[in-house]
Amino acid sequence: MALQRGVLIVPIAVLAALAVAAAVPSRVRSQTPAPAATIGPVDCTPHTNGNLVEDPPVAPDPHNITLYALTDASGTHYCYKQHPNERYREAPTIVVRNHDYFNFTLINTLPFSGSRPASHTTQGGCPLLPIETPTPMPQSATGEDFTASPVPTPFLSYLNHQRSVESPMPSGMPMPGMNPGDTNIHTHGLDTDPLEDNVFKSTVAAKDGTCQYHIALYPHQHAGSYWYHAHLHGIAEKQVSGGFAGALIILPDTPGPQRIGRVLLVKDHVNAGDTSEARQKTALFANAARRVRLAAAGGAPATIAPAPAVLTPVPNVDPANPPAWHSPTGLGPASNDCHGATPAPNAQFQPIQIDGVPIPNPGDHRPVPVTYQAVAHERYRIIDGMADEYLNVKLFETVNGKQVQRKLVVVARDGVDVGKNALAVSRDKVLIPPAGRLDIDIARSGNAQTIVADGDFCGGNNGDWTPRREIVRIMPLLKSVKTAVNAMATTSAPAPTIASNGQTDADAFLKLALATQNTQPHRTITFQQYWTTGMSGFYVTETSGEDALYPKSSFVERPFWLGPPNPNDPHARYVMPTIHVHKKVIEHWTLVNAATQIHAFHIHQLTFVTLNNPFEPEQTKVFEDTTPLIPGMPCIMHGKTCVPRAPNSTQNTVWVLPSKTEIEIDFRNVPSGTWVFHCHMLFHEDHGMMGIVQVD
Repeated sequence: MALQRGVLIVPIAVLAALAVAAAVPSRVRSQTPAPAATIGPVDCTPHTNGNLVEDPPVAPDPHNITLYALTDASGTHYCYKQHPNERYREAPTIVVRNHDYFNFTLINTLPFSGSRPASHTTQGGCPLLPIETPTPMPQSATGEDFTASPVPTPFLSYLNHQRSVESPMPSGMPMPGMNPGDTNIHTHGLDTDPLEDNVFKSTVAAKDGTCQYHIALYPHQHAGSYWYHAHLHGIAEKQVSGGFAGALIILPDTPGPQRIGRVLLVKDHVNAGDTSEARQKTALFANAARRVRLAAAGGAPATIAPAPAVLTPVPNVDPANPPAWHSPTGLGPASNDCHGATPAPNAQFQPIQIDGVPIPNPGDHRPVPVTYQAVAHERYRIIDGMADEYLNVKLFETVNGKQVQRKLVVVARDGVDVGKNALAVSRDKVLIPPAGRLDIDIARSGNAQTIVADGDFCGGNNGDWTPRREIVRIMPLLKSVKTAVNAMATTSAPAPTIASNGQTDADAFLKLALATQNTQPHRTITFQQYWTTGMSGFYVTETSGEDALYPKSSFVERPFWLGPPNPNDPHARYVMPTIHVHKKVIEHWTLVNAATQIHAFHIHQLTFVTLNNPFEPEQTKVFEDTTPLIPGMPCIMHGKTCVPRAPNSTQNTVWVLPSKTEIEIDFRNVPSGTWVFHCHMLFHEDHGMMGIVQVD
């Protein structure tokens, strides 16, 4: 892709940090994949110019991209490169016009052991893994020991409905049928052929480890900020946290050059899979498994409460307004209920990076990432490409040595512009969940401006500590500098206009949706987690449906399970959480978080409008494809009322009052097909919190 650059006076020291304006390619430049034999030692370490933030490199031709999936000798870092031996800074950004297409060839060079897995079928020459695996059948009450809980309890489940409980899995092992050397790619947020962008594709099962993708952009695709990442169930968290992620920008299909703006890709800065979320949850699972092993070996016995003879579901429950439920999850003291802005003195923080530049955590002795702005208005595309971490974004301007908070001018969310003609909404802060994108306009100032992310939100009990981090500092470009270079955009982004209530595109959609709400299908989708002896304690279930196999129970909780099917299982049709939807309708979904930790709802192919996002109470609405779900509230039951624990309470409790988030979701223009919905905290998704949408 040809890049348009303008001549400006800038210091040599900041060349790598300066933005560029990109134009649509005027000619095609072929890119020939290098033979696997030419791959030398792989270096996946980002090579940056100190703390200067520069946009990721742009793939030269979106119609002919080669991506090598690589890992270093230790297997602790992953990277996408266009050539295996090139110097790595960040994964290439794919830039394409709307209504166009892009092609890429994914070449998997990861080591793997054993035989290649059998494929279920192929799509575009790329094999698909079988997804018919029955989840373990719902269990009877067993008196299972929930030793992670301070209060030994019998086998319990959400509102006493049945749920599947799988066998224990060794820590760090992928789901059955998965190979840790396998990988694929998902183009997050795009409205495209769900068979082509299929998350069950397997490069290990493919010839020479190679799959080709043809991604056509459908007429209803929005121009905006997207990203691509590994999405093979069971190992996605490890691969994304290790580096398998890159930016994807769709430009408007209008004549002439188009501005990209600045691309700020925030990723984990850890060894693959060594995230704070994975460490904490693996420790909880391991503790439960250790207690059970001790009991089995005649050591310290694990206390097992008597099991009830039959699980009797709580009667007369409105699934969209559930009562407090008796949870087997151990909560500990109330000081754990809202991990967030007040971390414990010994709290350890997740290392993260922006465009390859490390972002300092409290106590780190490294400078804040910095960049420069020359134009009057610039669009900053913030992409949360982390496996599990949230970004609670705020903007500060340094005035007389003090940071003063400014309003965020939001021009797009999750790839969808607020409206035409640079329409924007004003926000004090925006909580970006993992996989979310936030496009903001920043006006040039004579002072430094800093994009900050902090822990001023409730991540819930057993959530992650989130410190205040200065993500990037935007410095004014001084006119006195006299070094001429060909490096920066010479034209400003259009000055935005702040929308009034009812003026955004999402407001217009919501008005239509609310007018037809009485005739819409209504669904309740419930997120739940348990600390059990297995490694799949995460569930997402349509709790407003009926299970034909168990007519006395309106739903059964089952984790998503991927692996070879069992032809002898008479219940094979109950293979995974599945929702059946008709095209050309708007649906009302109530997202219930019955767990005590924050979750991030995401659905492929679609956008939606949130009616009651507690993290973003402003009246002007925006479209999203990923939204945070506030944690369920730990409480103490007094009669029929569940009362929140006092902040200094040490009383253990096993009651949780679920939260609910309502959305209007638009199925009017989607293609027929099958795709997934899941929690985009990838450790949760990998361990069961995923389901299937079938659109007819």
